[in-house]
Amino acid sequence: IADVVMESIWGYGASGDSLRRRVAFDGHEIIDRAVAAKQSVVLLAPHFCNWEWLLSAGGATFELPIDAVYQKVKLESLDRYLRDARTRFGGKPIPQDDFIYELMSRAGTPRGYALIADQTPPRAEKKHWTRFLNRDTAFFVGAEKIARFLDAPVLYVDMRRESRGHYAVRFVPLAEPPYGVGEDRDDYSPVMESFARQLENSIRTSPADWLWLQKRWKYPKAVAVTPQSGAETFPP
Repeated sequence: IADVVMESIWGYGASGDSLRRRVAFDGHEIIDRAVAAKQSVVLLAPHFCNWEWLLSAGGATFELPIDAVYQKVKLESLDRYLRDARTRFGGKPIPQDDFIYELMSRAGTPRGYALIADQTPPRAEKKHWTRFLNRDTAFFVGAEKIARFLDAPVLYVDMRRESRGHYAVRFVPLAEPPYGVGEDRDDYSPVMESFARQLENSIRTSPADWLWLQKRWKYPKAVAVTPQSGAETFPP
């Protein structure tokens, strides 16, 4: 956490060349092909290594504008600082509440849409449940909806620590149109299932680089009880 905080403060004033020296993108031909084909891509990243550098370094590296969907911070000064830091190289942070409007208003313009996808959805929101790190874990399903709307490929952003303050990033294909067929249940997301498996592999490879500080398991998976038992039936 201390490294991420200090690196993010330093990165606020870092030049594009400085960021490119510290965040190297390996095998980014898949992004280059999207640029050439004038196709949008959906980039799913976890809170892993220095996720705050991803948007700035990507904006300083690729010709494709990369917009990040984010949840507003309650402290206005901090929220403004994060917005300024994330827009320095052409990216546009999009507040979660405004995303559908922004998405539809620029649907014909090829862009990269980046989402931090390992957060916990609200209890009442539709979610994808899977076994993750040996626990029932809920994931947002919005990324798959966005990909289907854009008819765009979905990539996992795999960030690895090379040394202190230096990272390497590669893009792992998760899904592409028509996205395959999921299990026979309406809350199943093949995109998020693939994301969970990739993230689990990243964490097992380097557990110290994941943000364990976040409250990832805020509530248990509800168990449906048959009405005959006299108990209430809960949705998944």
